[in-house]
Amino acid sequence: VQTRHAESGVVALRDRRGCIHGVFAFRVVRALGCDPTLQVTELAMLRLPGTVLLEALLRFADDLASRLRLPSIALDMQPSAAWGQDSKVLEMSGFALDRITMRASVPPRGASPAKG
Repeated sequence: VQTRHAESGVVALRDRRGCIHGVFAFRVVRALGCDPTLQVTELAMLRLPGTVLLEALLRFADDLASRLRLPSIALDMQPSAAWGQDSKVLEMSGFALDRITMRASVPPRGASPAKG
């Protein structure tokens, strides 16, 4: 499913029988001072032997980035989502760790911040 402008959507990775083995979202991100990037997020895949699903995701992302004339692709995934074999495929495909996201909870208004 893509939006009307094809710059965001949700994709299901299916096998020949039509069974869904993975789902992810994508969008075009235009950050200040950077080229536009195809960002792949919300990745959820079944764990199957080998790297077939990851390779299918990378083919889709490459094809879409080329079609939209985007110079780069960013994969945003949980650390636990990448197995050792996936890391090797990603590195061989030109992906490298780019940034780290730090997240903190914000206390509700009027609550005292946690001490620690």
